[in-house]
Amino acid sequence: MSATITRSMSGTSHLEAKLLYRRLDSLLGALDLARSARKVMSSFLDEAFRTLKDDLRLKAAVLYREGRDEFALVKSVGDVKVTPPDALDPATPPSSSTVSTSSPVPAPRARRPGPASSPAAPPPPSPWGAKSAT
Repeated sequence: MSATITRSMSGTSHLEAKLLYRRLDSLLGALDLARSARKVMSSFLDEAFRTLKDDLRLKAAVLYREGRDEFALVKSVGDVKVTPPDALDPATPPSSSTVSTSSPVPAPRARRPGPASSPAAPPPPSPWGAKSAT
């Protein structure tokens, strides 16, 4: 049995990506949906962090549960440098103290107006193949 490693222009290996997807598929396939959602997600966080932390260079992971008006902290794993807040307001963007990365994340680029954003543009095609009423 042999493996061929091909490198893309960015230098990443297709074999490494394939192994990562296999690990993720294995994690998802091992979910025991007969258990409560809270237990499933808690154990998934543990297993996903343990399995993927090296490949994805994760330092920590935090799990929140969606509530009526906010997201409540359920669990954190790994080396959490900053104590995560007990609750997050979905209307408030994350602050720099709650989101931390080892490398800067580029800001999204402003989208130039184009035909799709023009008010006179026709509606997008229906995903079910039926023609939309205009």
